[in-house]
Amino acid sequence: MAEETEVVSTDSTDANGCVGNPTTGRTRRFRYPPGTDGDEKRSARKEYNRHSAAQSRQRRRDELEALRKRARELEEENARLRRLAEPPALDEIARAVAPPSVGPVSLRPTLGV
Repeated sequence: MAEETEVVSTDSTDANGCVGNPTTGRTRRFRYPPGTDGDEKRSARKEYNRHSAAQSRQRRRDELEALRKRARELEEENARLRRLAEPPALDEIARAVAPPSVGPVSLRPTLGV
């Protein structure tokens, strides 16, 4: 006597028609409902593809905006650090070290001609 066993499917389908098996973790992208004809399949596939393409475009726009924001932040930080690292001008140093009674002092070399 052959014993019959019942086959139980563990597949689950989400709202987009993506089929996943929680036991194996494998996912198939799309499964057509049983009894659909060629035109219905084509229509469903086009709608799924349109949805996926829209998600991809939005994801790309979001990533691009994040990169632009990061670039602005880095440019501002770079400018701030350059200002901090910039040495003071020689004339500013001369004014800071010259005694008040002495006239303007220049640290620029003079030609003794």
